[in-house]
Amino acid sequence: MNEQADLGYPNFKKGIAASLVTNFNLNYDEALRLAFMPEINEQIMKDVPWAQHMGAEYWAEVIAYNHL
Repeated sequence: MNEQADLGYPNFKKGIAASLVTNFNLNYDEALRLAFMPEINEQIMKDVPWAQHMGAEYWAEVIAYNHL
């Protein structure tokens, strides 16, 4: 888990991207770009346990509402 923390939780962000693809019909490259945006990263890193508790679908909805 420390490796994921050191890398900025890329697996969690890939899960967010997958949710964007599935639920919002984005292509994977665009979904990855959105999931790895600095402002999203800042929100996630403020409270990682809470962010992960809310789940990838929640973050996909936040991104879709604010950036699509």
